[in-house]
Amino acid sequence: MKRFLAALCALALAFTMSAQAPAKKAPAEDKSAKKEEPPPKIEGFEISRGEAGYMGLEVVDGNFKLSFYDAKKKPVKTDMVRAALRWNPKYQKNDERVILERSGDGKSLTSPRAIRPPHAFKLYITLFKEPAPGAEPEAAENYVVDFAL
Repeated sequence: MKRFLAALCALALAFTMSAQAPAKKAPAEDKSAKKEEPPPKIEGFEISRGEAGYMGLEVVDGNFKLSFYDAKKKPVKTDMVRAALRWNPKYQKNDERVILERSGDGKSLTSPRAIRPPHAFKLYITLFKEPAPGAEPEAAENYVVDFAL
């Protein structure tokens, strides 16, 4: 019986020694390789503009803010002068509408009035291009999205 216990202890000791063997070091990484940066984050609700890039629609301090991004999701100045938004809120029968105007930094369009929650509805967006001198802005792009924040 003693021999059996001694053999069992020796086997257990050998097993634990092999389990605690030092791990092999991974090959050193090539330091010259560039680390991939995660793609930039679009603030708010992301809307694709196809080849023109992206838009990010968010509600800031109760007002709509529509920001513009290039194809690599980096902020850019907008080529649009105005946006018209229309939606059917849950708290009334009629549609609500708001016009967004260009902000001071030129990278976004903002609304002058507060938008009541809940912020979950089908949103119709019309973007207007910079007009020729003496002309009215003309509708350039239209989007319909299921907006929810």
